[in-house]
Amino acid sequence: MTSSPLGPLAVPGFGDVRFHSSGELVDIYTAQQLAPRRPVLLTVLQRPVASDAARERFRTAADRMALVSAHPSVLTVLQASIASDGRPYVVTEVCTGHIAEGGRRLGLEEALTMGVRIGSALETLHRSSVLHGGVRPVHLLLTPFGSIVLAASGYAAAFDIAAVPSVDDVFSAPEVRAGGPLTVAADVHDLGATLRETVGEEAVPAPVRRVLDRATSRDPARRHASALELVLELREAQAELGLAVTPIEVALDGRSPLDARILAEADRPVHAPRRGARLVSWGLLVVAVAAIAVGASLFASLARSSGPGIPVVEDLRADADDAAVTFDWSDPGLEAGDRYRVRVDGGVPSLVDEPRLRVDAAAGATVCLSVAVSRQGRLGEHSVPVCAALAP
Repeated sequence: MTSSPLGPLAVPGFGDVRFHSSGELVDIYTAQQLAPRRPVLLTVLQRPVASDAARERFRTAADRMALVSAHPSVLTVLQASIASDGRPYVVTEVCTGHIAEGGRRLGLEEALTMGVRIGSALETLHRSSVLHGGVRPVHLLLTPFGSIVLAASGYAAAFDIAAVPSVDDVFSAPEVRAGGPLTVAADVHDLGATLRETVGEEAVPAPVRRVLDRATSRDPARRHASALELVLELREAQAELGLAVTPIEVALDGRSPLDARILAEADRPVHAPRRGARLVSWGLLVVAVAAIAVGASLFASLARSSGPGIPVVEDLRADADDAAVTFDWSDPGLEAGDRYRVRVDGGVPSLVDEPRLRVDAAAGATVCLSVAVSRQGRLGEHSVPVCAALAP
């Protein structure tokens, strides 16, 4: 057993415990879990917990960490306990390094994919009342299978500590650097700053820059209201740049009908033609449109690349029959060569020539559409999405 500066660590159920490194508040050990046998990492607080209340806070926070670690983009927590010397520790899977090791930069497509997945992980943490407080490249780890996972999720709460960032920390939100509390807005800032750093400012195209500028605003009120909202805008940027749109990875808990509806619309592909759907339920249609109206500010801020003089579709309409939703709109003043860029349910956009689109849908489905005018490689502003729902 190799000792840390604080002495050896004795943890039942683990062998070959070796000191690896120290951070500002924790020590890292490598070890072998004995049953089942596998390599693990132990993150150990450098000071013992001194009271029953502190131990209970650790156990509560560790339980939350274990719940969120089931997320595919969160480092897996295998166990948490308190060593014989009173130091609390967390056992996690082993990773091979972090994304910025050796000065590595991510390509734009890889970074946006990571942004959606890590943003989904943050949203999952926040829904479990866990603030991360440390999203930065060194906490984005590579698993042996090549996946990127978020580490240090909730460690501050689990270890009953408050990490204080340095004044020159480029990732922490300015209000946190000034001594303010951790918040959802601060986590959103940190993810935006991390994405900008991992790609490199010079390699960030305009649609992505607008999203990151909002996420990293000095004013917390001007940032995205949630990690989910940031994720939706990153997906919009992917679509605008012609990249594959990364699926959202958030478990729908039913506590937020608007979030659940947005997630369902964003991730559901256009249905293949199916028969048997019943007539539209106007009650459901009103609810769908009202929910989108409540979230209009979210979509209004989506990344755009408008060119001067490109018209905007302003009268998008939807009508549902027994098997599909038909959208139509008036010609806003197209010129020769112009086309309509349509986006169904937040998916990959496509181009059409006529001011109408029929989308086949299953019973109970809600279908949403937005339209923009494409002119000589430039894109006009998207219309406000319009939705219609079929009865279950």
